[in-house]
Amino acid sequence: KEGNLNQKQIEFANTIHSSGGDLLELINEILDLSKIEAGKMVLNVGAMSLSHLSSYLEKNFEHVVAEKGLYLKVIKGKDVPEKITTDRQRVEQILKNMLSNAIKFTANGGITVEVMKVTNEDVVENKNLKPNQSIKISVIDTGIGIPEDKQKLIFEAFQQADGTTSRKFGGTGLGLSISRELAKMLKGEIQLSSVPNEGSKFSLYLPYVISENVDAESSEVIEEMKEIINEPAATHVQPMKPKPINVKKINQIRDDRHDLKPDDETILVVDDDPKFAGILFDLIRDKGFKCILAEDGEAGLQMANQYKPSAIILDVGLPRIDGWTVMERLKKNPVTRNIPVYFISAHDEKLNAMKMGAIGYLTKPVSQESLDAAFEKIKSTITKDINKILIVEDDKDMRKSIEELLKSDDVQIKTIDKGKEAIKLLDKDDYDCMILDLGLKDISGFELLDIVKSKDKFRELPIIIYTGRELEKEDEKKLRKHAESIIVKGAKSPERLLDEVSLFLHHVESDLPEEHNKNIKLIPPLMMFLRRRKYYLSMMTLVIFLP
Repeated sequence: KEGNLNQKQIEFANTIHSSGGDLLELINEILDLSKIEAGKMVLNVGAMSLSHLSSYLEKNFEHVVAEKGLYLKVIKGKDVPEKITTDRQRVEQILKNMLSNAIKFTANGGITVEVMKVTNEDVVENKNLKPNQSIKISVIDTGIGIPEDKQKLIFEAFQQADGTTSRKFGGTGLGLSISRELAKMLKGEIQLSSVPNEGSKFSLYLPYVISENVDAESSEVIEEMKEIINEPAATHVQPMKPKPINVKKINQIRDDRHDLKPDDETILVVDDDPKFAGILFDLIRDKGFKCILAEDGEAGLQMANQYKPSAIILDVGLPRIDGWTVMERLKKNPVTRNIPVYFISAHDEKLNAMKMGAIGYLTKPVSQESLDAAFEKIKSTITKDINKILIVEDDKDMRKSIEELLKSDDVQIKTIDKGKEAIKLLDKDDYDCMILDLGLKDISGFELLDIVKSKDKFRELPIIIYTGRELEKEDEKKLRKHAESIIVKGAKSPERLLDEVSLFLHHVESDLPEEHNKNIKLIPPLMMFLRRRKYYLSMMTLVIFLP
C-alpha cells in the first residue's frame, strides 16, 4: 500500500517485482518449448488482417521506442493482400519477440518494420513459400548487429550472441528458438542478415494461406525441438531441494462469510491452491470487496447458491468436479446463472470459457497487471447499469421482432442491416453482445465476423449467429472458431436466443418483462400447429408470436 515503504524498501520491492516478471517470462517460454516438444501446440488458423497488424505493432511498441529516443516505422507494400490465413496469435508472438530484441539491442536510430510480397528475387528454403503467394515481414534495426559466426547460435535455446549479452541486456535466450519453430509450424521460415555495429534484419516469411488442418504435431518440428531442449547448457547446476513451506489450508483461512451485510459486494474464490487463494483473498479485500473461499467444486456450488456472490473467480483444475462442470451447473441454475464468472487456469482454454458465458480468462502464472485488469473487468461488470446489444440483420421485420423479444429497462438495443455500418458502430461504442445474421445487404456475415475478431478491441465480444440458412459442416466449423453460439431459426429459436443473450449479459429470465416469458412458452405449440399445415417457417418464427 502507498506510504507503507521507505525509499530503500521501494527499490527492493521493484527489484523483486522485476525479477518475478523475468522468472514468469522464462516459465512461459519453457512451457511453450515443452508444448512444441510434446506436440501439444495447437494452431488457431483464421483470417488475419495485415492492416490491423501494422496498428497492433505501433500501438504496442511506440511508447517503448519513444522512451529510448528511437523511431519506429511500419511500411506496407502496395501489392500486399489485405488478409492472409494463418494463426494471428502465433504471428504476433514471433513479431513481438523480434521487435523486443531490436529495441533491446538498439541505442541510436530506430526500427523499421516492412510488410512485403515475396518475389522471385527472394531465396527461401521452404517449398510452401511461393513467389506472389507469400509475404515477408522484416524487422530492421540500427543496433549493435550480430557477427556472422554467431548468427546460427542465437536460434539455439538459452543462447545469445556472447556470454556478456544477457548480463548487459537481459533476456532468456529462448525467444528466437521458439520463434523459429513457430514459423515452421506456420509453414514459413525466419531469415537473418546482420552487420556488426550497423544493425540486423530479421525476416519472417509466411504463405498467404495455410490449411486449417495444419498438423501441429509435425514429427520434424518435434524432433528438432527435442534436440534444442536437450542441448547441454554452458553449466549444469544441481537443483536444490526446496524447503517445506508451511501454508495454511483454505478452510483454515478466515474469510468474510460470517461478516457479510446485504449491501456488500462479495467475490467467491473457488481454488484448491491455498497459497494462491490467500493471495487472491488479500487482493480482493484491497479492492474493496468482501471475499469467501471454497476449495473444491462442490463447495463452490453450494456457497454460490447460499451466498449469491457478486462475482466468482473459478479455477479449472479442481478436485471432485472440475471448473467446467461447476460453470455448467452455475449457468443451469436460475439462482446463480447471472453471476459473472472469471476463470483462472494453468491451461489456455479461453475460447471454451467465453462460450460458456465467462467474463474473462487468465492463464497461470499470472502477473499483478493481469490480476488488476481482471478485477477492473469484474468491477465494471458488477456496476454496469445498462447493457448494449447490436443486432445485425437484413430483414426489417426480423430486426423488429428480435428487438421486441430482448427489450428491457436495462438493455439498449441498436439495429442495423449492413455489415460495414456495424463495424462503424462497434468502433464508436462498446457493446456487450452482437447478434449476427449471415445474409447481409453489403458483405456476408462470415466477412463481418472475420473483420470483427481480427481487432483486439472486439476479441472478447460475445457474438451469437442467428440465421435461417442451413449450414454446411465447413461453414459451421468456421463459425465456431469465432462465434460463441450458433442458432438456426426455428420452433424454439426465440427461446434459445433469449437464453443465450441472458447468459452473456448475466441476466436471468425473471429480469425480463412477464409478457416475454409468456410469449416464449407459447412458441412450441404454435409452431407445431403451423408445421402440420406445411407453412415455411424459417424466416417467420419471431414475427408470428409477438403481438
